Parts: sequence; C-alpha cells; structure tokens
Amino acid sequence: MPTEEELQRGFNLGDWEVLPDEGVIRSGDVEMHPEPQTWRVLLVLARNDGKLVTKEDLVADVWGGRAVADDPINRAIREVRKSLGDSAHDPKFVATLHKRGYRLLVPVKLHEPEQSSPVTTEPGPSLRLWRIVAATLAVGFVAIVAFTWILPSDPPVRSIAVMPFENLSGAVTDEYLVSGFKEELVQTLHRINDFTVKNGRVDYEKELPEIAELLQVESVLFGTLRRDGDDLKISYQISTSGEGVVHSGDIEGNVNELFELQEALAVMVRDNLVGESTQTLIKSRPSDSVAYDSYIRGMYLLEHRGTPGNMEKGIELFQKAILLDAQYGPSYLGLATLYALAPTYLGLPMEEMSWR
Repeated sequence: MPTEEELQRGFNLGDWEVLPDEGVIRSGDVEMHPEPQTWRVLLVLARNDGKLVTKEDLVADVWGGRAVADDPINRAIREVRKSLGDSAHDPKFVATLHKRGYRLLVPVKLHEPEQSSPVTTEPGPSLRLWRIVAATLAVGFVAIVAFTWILPSDPPVRSIAVMPFENLSGAVTDEYLVSGFKEELVQTLHRINDFTVKNGRVDYEKELPEIAELLQVESVLFGTLRRDGDDLKISYQISTSGEGVVHSGDIEGNVNELFELQEALAVMVRDNLVGESTQTLIKSRPSDSVAYDSYIRGMYLLEHRGTPGNMEKGIELFQKAILLDAQYGPSYLGLATLYALAPTYLGLPMEEMSWR
C-alpha cells in the first residue's frame, strides 16, 4: 500500500490528478479544491488502495478516535465523491459496502519522484581499480559501524495507548487544556505510518502490564499538565511492560502558545517512538491563538456533551473560533458534529440549529 509520503507527492485516480501538497484535484480544465477534512478522508482511502476502510478506521485516522456521529462521516464521503465527480448511485471511484465501510474502485497510480540524470564519463582502468578498492573499504567500514551501533539497539515500538492526562493544578477550569493536549496528541500520532494508537479514555486501576494487555499495545503513555498563571508545563512518560519507563520528557510555555506546545509535544513523542522523521504530524495550523483556545474548549465540551449546557456552549465556542479564524478547518468539523448530535442530545429539529 502507498505511504503517506508517496501520496503527498501526488497520484492519479483514473483521469483525476490528485496533488495533496497543492490542495488540488484536476482533470483537464476542471480543478477542485477540497476542504481539509475531505483531503484527510481521501488520503485514508488512497492509502488503503482498494481495500476496505471501515467507519472505525476513518474515526481513528481522521477524527483521532473521538466519538463521531455518522453524519460527519457520510458528509465527508459525499464531499470526496463530489470532488471526483462521482455518484453514490452509480459509483466509479468510491464504493459503499453496506454496514462495512468504503473502498476505492480505481487503483492509485503514484507519481514517480523526480530524479536527476547526471552526466557520466567512463573512467580509465586505474581510476576504476581505485574506485573498487575505495568501495570495498567503505562497505567494510559501514559493516563495522552497523554491527557496533545498529545491532545492539532495540527496535522501536509499533503501538501505544495514550492515557488521560493528570491535572496537577487541580483547577476545574483547566480540564479543557488537559483533555485538549491528550486528544491532539492522539490525533497527530494516528498519522504515523504503520503505527497503532489507542485512545485510553478512562483511568484504569490496574498495573501497567495489565493495561497494555487490555488495550493490546506494546507501550503506554501517561501525561501530566501543570498550570501556574499563564505558564504551562506538560510532562509525559512512555513505559513498556518489560522495561518500565523507556522515554520521558516535558515542555514549558505560555498558555497563549497552545498550538506550538501541542506540536512540540507531538514531535517529541514521535521521535521517541519511531525516531526523527521529516513527516509532518500536524498539517493545519491556526493563525489566531484565541481562536484555537475557543476550538479546544469546544472540543472539551464535545467530549463531555452529556452534561447539560455543554452542547450549546460548545456550538458558541466553535462559532467564535470560526469568526476569528475562518481558515482553520477543524472548527467547522466540531461545529458540524455538534449540529449533527443536537437532535439526539437536545431534542431539537435540525432547522432550529441555525448560525447566529
């Protein structure tokens, strides 16, 4: 199956050329510019290249494992089809498998990476002999280094459960921050290729080996957040059943730098787990810190939507985030999710849930 990096270079689906880096899908003179959520769903389908993608897969990869109603997923699939000129009644690109999920009907054809063609000249006999000797010495040196440095190292873990972060400040008003850091970390780690992330939603009164076995993961991450005025300190520990704590770290910063702190945390954890990489974990960046604060407050209320008043407050916060930063796509998704859940939780018909 194609990797995220290969897909980002561009690929073709039938007559459509898909260019994620440019945000464009085009065929002839027709160009489509899907919204961020549509892109993420399309890339999940493309990454599976014709294999079944369940709704659970989409929730894990696109929504970070958060509770999502069917409507946002159905809407995202409709937008993917619309971007490809497809139809649910006569699908050419995306098929719906009843009660199972979705899959692409056309194969993904990756764009070949650009390669330079250096001009070469045929070396003389002496130069060829010297190159053979140099290459032999180089291979021997690499083999020694590999034996000395690579073989003793342990392979990286390929699965992790991120447990609820602990609020060391104890202030209830900081719970949205604690929840936000944990949820955003889960969502960004989901984008690591061939890596399993489990979203631990409760504090188990169990020992580490029992938690790992229960959630079927190799490692478990525990985190804490402490707030002192506008200063934040986020710490974490990654543990495995056999070795105990294998990685730990912390970041500090101002509460007005939430996105930067979350991005730094995600990169640190990613590097601990799979090594340094050029892969971008967080793809859409808000331009307004107040808008982002409203967004993560709204996400916290969405997670706790069963509490009376949280649905209405969450809608107001997402609307505020959109007014402050109209280009930050996740705010629209949060708002759409609350709208979709409103009839169930508030008992209101959809026509009464209007933009104010």
